[in-house]
Amino acid sequence: MTVVPRAAPTATPEPKPEPEPTLTPQRDSAQSASPPQVSKSTVTGGLRLRVSDIGLNTPMRSGGVNSAGKINPAAGTAMWVRGYGRVQPGKVGTAVVAGHVVSSGEGDVFARLSAVRVGDKVVVTSGSVTRTYIVKRAAVVKKSALTRDADVWGQNTSKRRIVLITCDDELGYRSDGHRVANYVVVADAI
Repeated sequence: MTVVPRAAPTATPEPKPEPEPTLTPQRDSAQSASPPQVSKSTVTGGLRLRVSDIGLNTPMRSGGVNSAGKINPAAGTAMWVRGYGRVQPGKVGTAVVAGHVVSSGEGDVFARLSAVRVGDKVVVTSGSVTRTYIVKRAAVVKKSALTRDADVWGQNTSKRRIVLITCDDELGYRSDGHRVANYVVVADAI
């Protein structure tokens, strides 16, 4: 998965610039609708993400852009993105959570994300606090358009929003082997 965020314009400049994300040359695996195999006994505490309509209930971990400039969570991980003005899920602002559809040919944490529809619920739990979000947008988005998407990377200081992102096969592959598009779910807290 490669997401290339562009910093949204703000009234005050950032104290230090974020690295410019780039793409990697390895080919993506074909998408699978198989649910990920996660041992429930090894999942404990912290932030959790649940989308009951697709059978998703997984922990979230934080991560940033790697040294190659990619947002690329580890296999089996729903990773909320630090930096670029994004927030921890559940906080006021926009939280971006990335995950893979496949890893090593098997369904990964966001294997069924493309089945999420407008009106579905996304639930974030942190300790004893649970926040429910309603999906307002769920669609295939070209990666080139995603980098400028205001719902994802724009400034938001007034509402709790969560954005779930994974790769999508619908628009095919680029010449470097990466998918042309992502599946993007945008949900606002109720």
